[in-house]
Amino acid sequence: MAARRLLEEGPSAVSMRRVADAAGLTAMAIYRHYRDRAALLNAVANDGFEELAATIARKRLTGDFEQRLIKLAEMYLDRP
Repeated sequence: MAARRLLEEGPSAVSMRRVADAAGLTAMAIYRHYRDRAALLNAVANDGFEELAATIARKRLTGDFEQRLIKLAEMYLDRP
């Protein structure tokens, strides 16, 4: 997702115009997909949480509560 790549430069780098340019859309076309910047950023966050949930679902966590919590935190921090 173009917005996710731009987000690596910091939140201020994610503008509707820059995302549209990066995705090969016209500046106004992006509004057909997202009503505003907040909706776009929410979609980026949702995608990230879905990826994290899929990663967690594939892992079998073992150990006591603290060890499992540490493994979950490591998975969270390792997400691109």
